[in-house]
Amino acid sequence: MTKNRPKVLLIAPSFFMAGGDTRILECIKRGLFGNTHIMTGRKGKKVLTALKLKNVSMHVIPLIPENEYYFFFRNRLSTFLYPFVRLLLYTLYLPALIMADIRPNFTISTTHYLHDLLIAIFYSKLSKTKLVVYVHHLFPSLSVRSEYNTFFKNLLAYINDILSIMLIRIFADKIITYPSMMPEAVRKGLPENKMQKMMSGVNLKYISKVPKSNEVFDACFVGRVARIKGVFDLIDVWARVCSKVPDLKLAIIGVTTPDSPLVIKAIEKNNLKGNIIMKGFLSEHDKYAVMKSSKIFVFPSHEEGLGIAIIEALACGLPVIAYNQIAYKAFGQDPLIRIPIGDKKYFSNKILTLLSDRDKRINMSKKAKEISDQFDWEKLVKEERVILFG
Repeated sequence: MTKNRPKVLLIAPSFFMAGGDTRILECIKRGLFGNTHIMTGRKGKKVLTALKLKNVSMHVIPLIPENEYYFFFRNRLSTFLYPFVRLLLYTLYLPALIMADIRPNFTISTTHYLHDLLIAIFYSKLSKTKLVVYVHHLFPSLSVRSEYNTFFKNLLAYINDILSIMLIRIFADKIITYPSMMPEAVRKGLPENKMQKMMSGVNLKYISKVPKSNEVFDACFVGRVARIKGVFDLIDVWARVCSKVPDLKLAIIGVTTPDSPLVIKAIEKNNLKGNIIMKGFLSEHDKYAVMKSSKIFVFPSHEEGLGIAIIEALACGLPVIAYNQIAYKAFGQDPLIRIPIGDKKYFSNKILTLLSDRDKRINMSKKAKEISDQFDWEKLVKEERVILFG
């Protein structure tokens, strides 16, 4: 029954299957919204069609390429043009959206990025509906981010953030973000009185039924194969590990990005082709099967809003070794070994120590499953209903 549930318009462009995308899909699957209209690109259409969601109407921007991330971030010029081209394509589609006569109760932007936010603001004003903005991630300062990205991209991201925050402050009726991000969001100018806390989760019931893979790995990583996720650090770390124990195997699971060819070269340069297995993008079932067949989870990501991959690892009962992030306070101390960002020697030493200590892994695994109980989607979506709609 959708009669008493709000009709919403979601501005959800890409569906890279990052944490924010996963969150929205889980809310839709569990009936949080009534009739849901989603403005998305060709990649989003592919994902949504495969999921066969009920009460969902798609409004597809036809000219946005399916592999838009790779297409637009090939070089400096395309990176610069990306937000403007994307915004133009969305704007050209607006007459068709208006003709559809959606009349939503809420307009929701699934990201705070400028080229998505502007469309959400425009349509919320046009349809006289409340605007809800999800803020999953705020960019740190240029001095922090420039260690592992180009200054040009950093500058664009920084400008994007400043403009987005200004617009959210003026136009958003509700801002949904993670508890760990709220102090930084307030410091950057977002109004605390409009902010609501959210958490991300996993489908614990589904994960519990997935059997282990026949392949056995000493460690696994899940995330985009991108510099920001620490994959180059991970290759260096694994080279140090394998210099001590040569036959250890690491599985890397995740979608490709423009960094992927450089990752392959780095693996070959370090003679790790037999030690690092690139699994690519896997279905939920296959991903969890590989995770369950691994001894530990390694996650040297440089930036995280919450770290949904860590929640998945905890639900699979995996001890976690990760670069330390403020967001990880939500997971407590027991199932995580936190590493200072960039300390690859310490990271590799902790991997070797944990792999050699079976009793400690068993204890951390028990703690991991206990903590994962609080991140069950069934519970979290009910809480989200109250946050969004009262």
